[in-house]
Parts: sequence; structure tokens; C-alpha cells
Amino acid sequence: MKRFLNKYQLADIIFAGLAFISFFFISEYFGSAMLGEYGYYNIISNYIWLFTSMGFQKYIPTVLLNDTEIEIKKFLNSLRTYFIILASIIISIALILFVLGLIESKLFMSILFGMTTSLLLEPLFQYFKATNNDKRYFKLRVYSGLVIFLSLIMVYNFNLSQKLLNLYALLFIFTLTLYIVFKPNIYFSFELDNVFKYLKKSSPLVIHSISLTILIGFDRIILKEIIGFENLGKYILTYQVFSIINMYNQGFNKSITHLYKSKTNISIIKQKFNFNILLIISFCVLIIPFMFLLNMLNINVMIDQEILVLLSLIMLWQSYYTFNANDISLFQKKPQRLIKASIPAAFICVILCYLLIPVLGVLGALIATMFGYLTLAILTFKMAIFLKSNKNTILILCSISLILSLIFLIN
Repeated sequence: MKRFLNKYQLADIIFAGLAFISFFFISEYFGSAMLGEYGYYNIISNYIWLFTSMGFQKYIPTVLLNDTEIEIKKFLNSLRTYFIILASIIISIALILFVLGLIESKLFMSILFGMTTSLLLEPLFQYFKATNNDKRYFKLRVYSGLVIFLSLIMVYNFNLSQKLLNLYALLFIFTLTLYIVFKPNIYFSFELDNVFKYLKKSSPLVIHSISLTILIGFDRIILKEIIGFENLGKYILTYQVFSIINMYNQGFNKSITHLYKSKTNISIIKQKFNFNILLIISFCVLIIPFMFLLNMLNINVMIDQEILVLLSLIMLWQSYYTFNANDISLFQKKPQRLIKASIPAAFICVILCYLLIPVLGVLGALIATMFGYLTLAILTFKMAIFLKSNKNTILILCSISLILSLIFLIN
């Protein structure tokens, strides 16, 4: 257990669990419509973050993998200064647009919270991961999940009007506090060489990052117009339950990042992957009856069998892609190659969203997302090295996917 379940996995699982509890709290006490609005505005602010960060999350692990802690700190010092300046500019522009009445108050507050989280906390997560400081990563991850729930309780108890606006305000204050408490001993520097090095290598990955966000959230933008905020909230809550599987897988991939430094660790990585993928398959199967249990407890989730099967397939192929992406970006050190897979996957997802959502609603959104991730998994598999020799694992993955697909078609 200790060998495979580490602080990174525990932190991400706990964070996903706290997010689900928070989403349930919103749905139960504020209504599904507010949850729908919260998810909708967050997706929009995520797109803004991706354009401004220029692929930060996808590039930094590759750059820092073989650097010393001193080099990592020096590199991140310059980037942090750059990001703070950038966040200030974005927030200022959003404020001007808000004052002029060109954007609504909820979107402005979402941007304020999103910029604070993405441009301040995300570099800390990357720093702790790069320096293998799993204890600090665990604490920051768990506290950032608790902040959401604490903010919700405060908004509920204060009985304020415009609850979503006040929620964003509290999240902004708490997130800023977390950054001040957890930031390492750093100085603010702005060495242009470091910044140009970052921008030169990471800017192509902004396309990859946007493509991934399209797979995760583009359907919600269209769904909002078709089914409204109320049903969108139910969809987001249902999706969040399954996202616990993805968070577990992300924690697993963070835990083996250091192994990619040497080619001698290939056998260890394969062993860990085989165990991890079997756990994910088990989670995908067991989570379906768990959803029915949540429904019996009057938790407002969707339990249509077709929806649950499609969500299982999405999580399965998403997990498989993530491991391939690590192979390509960390082991081969060619993260730019991921663009060749993510662009076609996003294109397929967008086209299917426009075609299927007006006809099938939520079901159409999930079909589009599933085919997007399936495309991503297949294309990255062709670029990967590790998994091509794992024929038994691939056979198991395909068999489980075929069974789930047959269940969906029969229904």
C-alpha cells in the first residue's frame, strides 16, 4: 500500500473529495443553478489562464526534472515575478471591462479568483513537486480544498445576497493567504534570460493546454444554452464524482516523475503503471454502483446507465493518455509532440459537441468527450515508448472498454 499510495495521490484524492463535498453543498443548499454558474464561469477563466500562462504546467516539469534545487528556485523566481505582473495586468483589464459594463460581475470575480489560483498557487505546486517536497505539496493541496468548503460555509451562514459573488471574494482572500503562508524563501527577480527561455519553449504548448481544456469543459459552454444552469449543475456534480479517479491518477503520475531521470527505471515504471491501471479499471467499475448509492441518499446526481458508462470510459482513456503524456514529455523530453495528438482530439470533440448536444443533451456531450479522449489516447500511444511492450495491459484496457461500450449500445 505504502509503495503505491503516496502523499501526492492522497493529496489529490482528498482534494477531489473535498471538491465533491463542496459541489454537493452548493447543489443542496444554494441550488444546482448556482453550481452550474460556478462551473461555467470557472471554465471561461481557465481559458484566460491558459492563454496568459503559455502552457506553464505542461512545460515546467520537463525543464526542472534534471535541474538542481538552486537552479529550480532561480528559474521560478523570475517566472513568479513575471506571473504576478501578468496577473495584475489581466485583472486590471477585467476591472476596466467590468466598470464599463462589458463583462458581468460574476465573470470578473471568477477571473480574479482564477488568476490568483493559477498564477500564484500553481507555481508553488510545481516547485514542491520539482523539489520532491511531498509534505508541503500535500498540505497546500489539502488546504486549498478546505478553503473552498470553508468559504461556502461562511457565505451560507452570513446569509448574504449575491452568494456566488461573495464566494469568489472569499476564495480570492483565502487563496492569497495560502500563497503568503506556503511560499518558499524567495526573492523577486526578473532575469530576462530565464523568462525568454520559458516563453520560447512553452509558448507552443498553450495550444496543447487549450485543447485539453476543450476536452474537459467546452461541452459545458454549449450545455448551458441547451439545458440551463440548473441541469448543468447536476451534470457538474456527477462529473466531479468520477473526477476522483482522474485525481488519483494524477497523483500517481506525480509520484513517479523522478523515475524518468534515468532509463534504468523503465521496468519500475512499467510495474507501477500496470498496478495503477488495474486500480483505475476497478474504480471505473465500482463507481457505478456507488453513484446509485448517492442517489438513494438523495444526492442530486445523474444515474442514467448510459451516462455512467460513458463517464467510466472517459476516465479510463483519460488516465491512459496521462501516462503516455508523461512518457513523451518527461522521458523523451519532447512535450511539443503532444500538440499533434491534442489538436485532432479537441477538433473531434468540438465538432461532435455542436452536432450531438442540441440533439442528445448531456449524453451528446459525454459521447463527444469520450471520442476526444479516445483519439488522444490512441495518438499518444503511437508516440510513447513504455506501453508498446505492455501488450497484456493494452488487451485488458481494450476488453474493458469494449464491454462498457456494449453495455452502452444495448441500453
